[in-house]
Amino acid sequence: NYTLRKEMTLMSDYAVRMLQACEEYSFEGSRHGQVGCRCLLLRRSLETALWNPSDGMLNQLPGVGAVTTKKLKDKNILSFSDVLSQNASALEEAAKRREPFGRELQFFVSKILGNALDLSCGIEKKTGSPNSIVRCNIQPFPQTVLPASSCHDNKFQSSAGQSLVRYTLVVYTDYPGGKLFHRKNITSAGEFKIMCPVKFGKIFCRLYSDLCGLDVMNEIEGSSPYYNPSKTKKLPFSPAHRDSSKSKEPSKKRKKDQTSEMLNEKKLEYSNISDVRMHNSSLTPKNKKVASELAAATVSPSPLSIKPHLASKPPAIPFIDLAPDTTRLPS
Repeated sequence: NYTLRKEMTLMSDYAVRMLQACEEYSFEGSRHGQVGCRCLLLRRSLETALWNPSDGMLNQLPGVGAVTTKKLKDKNILSFSDVLSQNASALEEAAKRREPFGRELQFFVSKILGNALDLSCGIEKKTGSPNSIVRCNIQPFPQTVLPASSCHDNKFQSSAGQSLVRYTLVVYTDYPGGKLFHRKNITSAGEFKIMCPVKFGKIFCRLYSDLCGLDVMNEIEGSSPYYNPSKTKKLPFSPAHRDSSKSKEPSKKRKKDQTSEMLNEKKLEYSNISDVRMHNSSLTPKNKKVASELAAATVSPSPLSIKPHLASKPPAIPFIDLAPDTTRLPS
């Protein structure tokens, strides 16, 4: 209903603004390139309503809705290249649309691919410096654009001279805070030289488009080992540090060792005892084994010497005269 759609739209708009703020902070504040790229992709998925490339990318085009996209998907027409590989009549038959829908769709797709860009990256050593330079070359994507005369719709012809695709270039390493370069609104070819650190495991070069299906991703291997988050020092307020600081339950082996140490300490309290026997029917088989091992241990082979106890004289009891005193009797 209308209320539910309005709430969904408000939630989507709020999420887009939050992700945009997180993206800007990741690139400019914390300089964590990987987090910023994830926020960028999630924000684009919300704006384009595309979560998986297998769902199709044609709903980004004007005049193509969810119903038409599903009909084209049933005919295995999902990507921009699939549109150009078919003829106009096959597209109109698959989408169940009238002429000139097929030619207009092909013209708009060819215009998008005509503005698409490609990325090639390489690393070169800088003379007189231990640092290296990452060279990112952006070239036009090789694609033939159909003439505007083949399109009969005015809204398609008016966009023929405009740039329909914008890109964002992000270069970062695999270490936290490893953002090296970030540039938005790239619409033409160019070359970028970026200073990279001395030690890095891998450099990621990402060229993201504002439309799904046109991203270019390259990677450059480094000489240092890859970043391993598990080997880093955990923050004192992190959940991982909190869980590791909790006292763990002692293992079975640790319990057995503690029992042996306790019984060994008890043995040292006895002297001149050749055998200690523990007969307790309530002991478990595992505890009986430990008790028998301790009972068989000999503390001292010398016999026990017992001195006889000499009877002592009884204490003197004071004499009490219980005879009545007759001197004070009345006469």
